Amino acid sequence: MCIFSSPYPSLPPFPIPPPFATSSPYLPSPSLLSPSSQDNNLDPTFTGLSIPVTCKIRLLNNMDDTLALCRTIEQCGVAALAVHGRTKEERPNHPNHNDQIREIANALSIPVIANGGSKEISCYEDIEKFRQETGAASVMIARAAMWNCSILRPEGYLPMDTVISSYLKYCTDYDNPFTYSKYTVQNMLREQQDTLRGKAFLETQTLQEICVIWGLGEYYKTEQAKQASLRLALNVERESGKVSMPPSADHVSIVEKVEEEQKVVEMPVQFIRGNYNNADLPKMLLNTYIYRNQLSGPKYSHIVYDKFFAASVVVDGIKYRSTLREKSRRYSEQGAAMVCLHARGVVNKTYGFVPADGARKYQYVIDEANKAREKGEKRESTENDKMEERSSNGDSAEHKKCKLENAVLTENSIIVNSGISSDVAECNIKAS
Repeated sequence: MCIFSSPYPSLPPFPIPPPFATSSPYLPSPSLLSPSSQDNNLDPTFTGLSIPVTCKIRLLNNMDDTLALCRTIEQCGVAALAVHGRTKEERPNHPNHNDQIREIANALSIPVIANGGSKEISCYEDIEKFRQETGAASVMIARAAMWNCSILRPEGYLPMDTVISSYLKYCTDYDNPFTYSKYTVQNMLREQQDTLRGKAFLETQTLQEICVIWGLGEYYKTEQAKQASLRLALNVERESGKVSMPPSADHVSIVEKVEEEQKVVEMPVQFIRGNYNNADLPKMLLNTYIYRNQLSGPKYSHIVYDKFFAASVVVDGIKYRSTLREKSRRYSEQGAAMVCLHARGVVNKTYGFVPADGARKYQYVIDEANKAREKGEKRESTENDKMEERSSNGDSAEHKKCKLENAVLTENSIIVNSGISSDVAECNIKAS
């Protein structure tokens, strides 16, 4: 049995069809309304290719039309056909038409890949059950794997926290964009987004903040230090991407230089929206400062680098700008204004670098979790010292008993906290 997954793990899976696909030159679901057009869509795909080409469709409203479409695609020479068991109008909350996928699989001579069964897949065994119900050669899943990718483990489901922690380590190691990382974790949390920890997670603005929630703050700092050293050795600058912020302006350099007979002030700062209240945004404070001191400006300008924005602001004849780029024009202007405020000493050193009071409603959850984790680590260290002392005194039986009890307690605690449902637990028991 084969299980297909996306070759681009950093991109989040999406329901089919995605909005952008309906206007793309690829094979979107609206074209299914004209089965006769498939020859024109598919034939050019094979030109000059030495590798197999596959195709994916949704069901049409009429089964006869669906079968006719599938046979047309088969005649084009595709190696396999993936079938999503819903029509274009149906969404994930609608039942998947497994019986129609089975009818298609029986009618074609090429392998059929069943898709759309995430709603009925809650453990590894369910993947094979879905394949048998559809009569397909293999299965393609997206949402079920996004919710917890350990569903692909024959050995059984892993706790959600274990999967998230492993994923965040990969994100840190390979510098995955913050927005993709947060989107993926959000899909794993699902209904747990309503918990205090979930709400604190939703407030995060950088990858570092997400790592802190799952106890990976030190891991993140260590890996970022390694990457910073490597960038320095390779003479490569980080120019975009919200990863972390230093604790204050004292930890970044302010560079003054002259360009075209104009003084320019630069700082490597990132505008993180969650660090501000609505009434203390950089542009608002800068406008107030300029008005009260009767200065000229502000005058903003922008440069676009491969869909990223770099802004500068001229105040009283001096240009201020951040050396980091932003994903939007508005954010780049806020970053430039922040540079001006710090360079002129208008705000305190921590302004914009740490969340302002009241900016993060659930920040206290993270702080309390960190304190509890630190206490737990100290307690565990003390208990380990005691057990080693007992072991050295010949009390090996009691030492082994303590280790066993601690292991069971730790494992059960993780499972309870991750909220694995009873049906998944049952699947794990079967797998073991």
